[in-house]
Amino acid sequence: MHKKPNVVGQMTPEQTALLRKIAFDAYEPEAFSPNLTRAEAARRIDMLQAKLKLMSKPRCCARLLSTLMNPRPSART
Repeated sequence: MHKKPNVVGQMTPEQTALLRKIAFDAYEPEAFSPNLTRAEAARRIDMLQAKLKLMSKPRCCARLLSTLMNPRPSART
């Protein structure tokens, strides 16, 4: 019988180490929290890895990333 992975329990030591490292690498230290579930840690790791991948692209992509991460308020009133 195939066993389902436990995604409800606390994140694994491997997830903890990876999330801590990439949160600081992506300039988002607040993304790390030691009390995350495995599923939430996996989501944050995926998001931060995607951000780091975009950050490694040429400047044109870096500007796009900056715009997406920090949108300007709408001028509509």
